[in-house]
Amino acid sequence: MGRQFFLVASITAMANLAALAAVVGVAWSRGYLERERVLAAAAAFRGELSLSQPATIVVTTAPAEVVPSAEQIARNDAADAIRRAELERRERETEHAWQQLEMRQLAILKQKEEFDAARRRNAKEIEARESAAGDSGWDKQVDLIGQAKPKTAKELLLKMSDPEVAKVFMQLESRKVGKIIEQCKTPEERTWIGRILDQLHNSDAARAEATGADNAPTPGA
Repeated sequence: MGRQFFLVASITAMANLAALAAVVGVAWSRGYLERERVLAAAAAFRGELSLSQPATIVVTTAPAEVVPSAEQIARNDAADAIRRAELERRERETEHAWQQLEMRQLAILKQKEEFDAARRRNAKEIEARESAAGDSGWDKQVDLIGQAKPKTAKELLLKMSDPEVAKVFMQLESRKVGKIIEQCKTPEERTWIGRILDQLHNSDAARAEATGADNAPTPGA
């Protein structure tokens, strides 16, 4: 009797296991045994979740497009405005820097022009002073020759160029020039004084010709 009961119980248990395995297979194939559903069912059994409330299912697909809120749009607009303002500020600074550079270049050019003008004025002043000093020195030299004795005057004139000697003779008195000529006694000195007299003659002839041309009557007058 006991053995038959054990056999019947074993058969019943095996049938129940087979039925349970079939139920598990169906549940697995239909997704009833997913972790989220199992947790939701357990919570329902514990009274933490109503069976009528749908279980939360985690979406594993790609997230839907997020539509920005009005606050996010406002923040984006504010950020864009800040970037535009910063860009405009940098452009203004760059333009100001170029203007400053152009102003400095113009100032440098103006200073250079003023420096060149001052240098030219200084050069002219120096030239004028040197010319005045040269004229003064020449006049002193002519006076020295005029006051010297004829022989000494001749020695001084021999150290000068022919045009300079001719210029001195033109400034000295005729009597003084004659006495200097009398001191020229050697052939070299006579050759020298001959050249000077020729220059004086040519110079006088040129001046006379020029004066005659100026005084000539104008044709048809």
